[in-house]
Amino acid sequence: MNPDGMILPATTVPRRTADPEDARSATNGSGRPRPFSVSQLTTYLMCPRRYRFRYVEKRQPEHRSASLAFGSAVHSAVEWWHLERMAGRTPPIGQVTRIFRADWTAQLAAGALLPDDRDPRELMVTGEVLLALFVDRFKAEVPDGAEVRFEVPLLHPKTGERHALPLVGVLDFTLGTTVT
Repeated sequence: MNPDGMILPATTVPRRTADPEDARSATNGSGRPRPFSVSQLTTYLMCPRRYRFRYVEKRQPEHRSASLAFGSAVHSAVEWWHLERMAGRTPPIGQVTRIFRADWTAQLAAGALLPDDRDPRELMVTGEVLLALFVDRFKAEVPDGAEVRFEVPLLHPKTGERHALPLVGVLDFTLGTTVT
């Protein structure tokens, strides 16, 4: 944070390590640094070393939490369902849960999951219930976008000055909205 109260990205935050390699040294091919995502900023604020390992050194974690793997499996099934709806199809819940089960099984087979106090079979049932509720709630909706990338400028809260790098992210889906 600078004296004006603005949270600054890793390029301008004093380094906590002696290594001269900086998180913003990776460019997007044009020589311009890549923009920041909400995940990157959150990771940096929580633990600069984790940020370095994940985004600068691109290290893969040795373990993954079962909760993260579960969320990824649910997300992949929901994304598939949205894409099907956008293509004019309404897949039955059985197809959606098959996508989830396949992804969850693959996550489990890949190993390296941190143990959790919940049984993987219990999580499979929970995922199927969540997906059934989701499909029931959104069955009448047809998204006009899925996994829609967005980019917004980062502005100084007092001066309105625009930072050189934008904030980027991805919306899971959009309904009745045009995102440009």
